[in-house]
Amino acid sequence: MDPFVADTKMREFNAQKRAIKFIDMVINLSDHFRENNVVIPWGCDYSWMNARSNFQETETLINYVHDYFKEQNVTIVQSTPSDYLKAIQADKFHSKANESYPIFKGDMLPFSEGKGNIWTGYFSQSPHIKLLAREASAHMHIL
Repeated sequence: MDPFVADTKMREFNAQKRAIKFIDMVINLSDHFRENNVVIPWGCDYSWMNARSNFQETETLINYVHDYFKEQNVTIVQSTPSDYLKAIQADKFHSKANESYPIFKGDMLPFSEGKGNIWTGYFSQSPHIKLLAREASAHMHIL
């Protein structure tokens, strides 16, 4: 993806178009959240190798939206998961549904992409698949 360019003197200027697209995405996502705070995981594995550059670009987007799109009533902040949870707890009186969240009680399937690169969190409703994964893991540890 091209960088977010907010300098109007540059030929690559794309801030207006990218900011509108981002705000539309946020507004559409907000329909799927119970509260007024929307979480947007930013980036993906191995595509964000230069943290300083990525944070600066994100700050440029945030500042641009705050400066030029005040009428949209969208506030963007970089946050942590714990800050997000604190924000939704503080905002619970203004939320769309003041109720408890569902609790996941199904199985979680581990996944490995190679030595030392194990993921958890893949959901499976099949206890049989989870049993097979555990048995295979036990056999691997025997070897």
